[in-house]
Amino acid sequence: MGSKKEIDTLEEKIKEKCVEELEVRVHRLRNPRLVMLNIPTDITLENVKEVLLQQSRELAINNGNIEPKF
Repeated sequence: MGSKKEIDTLEEKIKEKCVEELEVRVHRLRNPRLVMLNIPTDITLENVKEVLLQQSRELAINNGNIEPKF
């Protein structure tokens, strides 16, 4: 994946060469959603984030990346 500087440079070059022919849009990353089924009853909405972080250390999930809904 390119750095912000590389993306900006590429965007400028495209705009220079193809003034009106192309429109440049930088792709934004999306936050995937996941539905989990058969969760034990002792895991509540309040502690589901903590349990997921403890059980999934190999995924390198950051605390701010998880937002339980219901």
